[in-house]
Amino acid sequence: MDESVGVAQIGTCKWFNVLKGYGFITPDEGGSDVFVHQSELNMDGFRSLDAGERVRFVVRKRPEGNEATAVVSAEPGGKLKGSSIRPLGRNKSHVIRCFKCGHYGNHTAAKCKTQVGTEKACYGCHAADHLVADCPQKVNFKNDSKTKKNGTGGNGKNEEVTKVENAIELESKQ
Repeated sequence: MDESVGVAQIGTCKWFNVLKGYGFITPDEGGSDVFVHQSELNMDGFRSLDAGERVRFVVRKRPEGNEATAVVSAEPGGKLKGSSIRPLGRNKSHVIRCFKCGHYGNHTAAKCKTQVGTEKACYGCHAADHLVADCPQKVNFKNDSKTKKNGTGGNGKNEEVTKVENAIELESKQ
């Protein structure tokens, strides 16, 4: 029988899938990684672990392998931090836009890990000297989005029709 079973250990979260609710912990004492399920995390609210988070746990032997139980923070009296990523859940149509990096996803500017800096920056081109309202590339952003939505350019015409009209205009000038 494995000596580590039933003994409190300290380790580091290797990875944790917040959508599926499980991950793996690498014990400091070595050995194989230990499976951890969100139901074994002693914390309030949404239960998850962040990669690299230090934890204390007890190993339970299972037919599939070792599993971590009674998972708490490695610091005495400390609380588990958990992951800043939250799954979208059932309402997947509700997508949040981060006003720091400009990406659509499931994080807000307060929890954005993009290294744009602490200063305000344009989330169109990430330059720090202006915001998106004054972005010199904003015209391109608008034209690209209109083209993608309805297949037309900014003037409401199909791009191919515009090319044909330009070719006819060139021929008439010659």
